[in-house]
Amino acid sequence: MKDTLAEQPQNFWYFNNGITILSEKVTLLKEDKKIILKNPQIINGCQTISTIGENRPSDSCLFAKIVEIGDSLINQELIDGIIEANNRQTPVDERMLKSNHPLQVRLQRHLETLGYYFERKEGQFREERAKSSRINALKCVKNIDLIKCNLAIIKLPHTSHAHEDDLFSSHFSDVFKDKKTPLDYLIPYIIWDYISRIGKNYRGEKRKRFHKLASFHVLRVIYDHCSDLNNNLKLNELFKKLNSKSFEFNESPVKQLFDIIYKKYEKSKFVDVDSGQRDFFKHKDTYKVVSESVPAYLKREIENLFEN
Repeated sequence: MKDTLAEQPQNFWYFNNGITILSEKVTLLKEDKKIILKNPQIINGCQTISTIGENRPSDSCLFAKIVEIGDSLINQELIDGIIEANNRQTPVDERMLKSNHPLQVRLQRHLETLGYYFERKEGQFREERAKSSRINALKCVKNIDLIKCNLAIIKLPHTSHAHEDDLFSSHFSDVFKDKKTPLDYLIPYIIWDYISRIGKNYRGEKRKRFHKLASFHVLRVIYDHCSDLNNNLKLNELFKKLNSKSFEFNESPVKQLFDIIYKKYEKSKFVDVDSGQRDFFKHKDTYKVVSESVPAYLKREIENLFEN
């Protein structure tokens, strides 16, 4: 593609399949020879656009198919069908196919107003922050991490360890719902991020990987025993607290949970087996074993986790 642009720009039209763009509204300005697109989304041909942007200007022409369709749940099935059909020619993983789903696009817009950048596609934040100081000031939330966190509290935490394609196919509709608010999605992620950072620095390198895998089980225990997290009326207040510079996350309950889970792992059939740690957390019965091992005093600490 790069060679064609550089050496045969007049042939680029013939050698390239072009791009497909979805747009909420298309306005043709015939006299000005312009097309105005509202909220355009390139659903096929992102690599082509990136390559063109990285090369010097030329006289090459590019075929573009523009589909005018409202970004709403009414058209959700049709949009999914268009995206899938336009990506069948080359293998595309489920995460990429779902990247332009209306609920993800909408969530990205909402989270920006809260100070977060919801990365729908791998590398998207890196590219956008280089172009915009406003985007650079936001905190990045990868969609794969957000979907894992939400799955851990919606279903059971072992589902968070499913294959990436399964997360964005079989489990996508479990997480993304029309009636959910941005904070319904975001707060599980913020708490998981605290948990992950605590685990990364607790008990040294030997336990680092284990804590990363255990983080979703810890998140679920906290959600099961902290009533504030299950009270929609308190989510706004909780969000402000979690983002306050003066807020200090109580690390003690999280560390105790990591230790409880590790002891259960050491007594399990998965210990000292290849891929044993991951298999331990992927097993559907692991959370039940962990949950039944949380002492009453620790449940009380978790209940008051956000009281300070």
